[in-house]
Amino acid sequence: MSGAVGDTGQVADAVGVRLSRSLRWFVYTAAGAASTGTLLFCYRTTLGDFEKAMITAHELTGDAVVLAMGVYLWSHVGRTWQMRRGRSVSWWTGLVGGLCWLVSILTGVYAQTAGMGDSLLLWWVHALGSFVGIVVVCFHAAYGFRASILQNRGTI
Repeated sequence: MSGAVGDTGQVADAVGVRLSRSLRWFVYTAAGAASTGTLLFCYRTTLGDFEKAMITAHELTGDAVVLAMGVYLWSHVGRTWQMRRGRSVSWWTGLVGGLCWLVSILTGVYAQTAGMGDSLLLWWVHALGSFVGIVVVCFHAAYGFRASILQNRGTI
């Protein structure tokens, strides 16, 4: 149904870019992990009985992000690794974003297996790695889409 809420086809047609299935799943799972993490951060004292369920939801969506990111990065890095390596904004933002997400993944997996406990440092490293990773990867994607849109229109 064209024009329905959540129909990304019109937006994709307007900008001339279609997202791959693996990228869409990565975005959806990352949004779920970011949403549950934000709710845990903002409303920890008011969640009450839902706190345990929210932690479980955050862990499950975080695990799904790792899988979706792995599938997406396998195809993305394979296509783009040699593109002006080390000399472009896209290469550096991709590298920095990937490293931030790696820190977030490692601290998240560690927290799942060993427990976050009262480690405020581990929590902050996880939260900041996730936040900076999201910002940098969004900039990386926007910069890359900008370049492909301008190239498709014939104006660089």
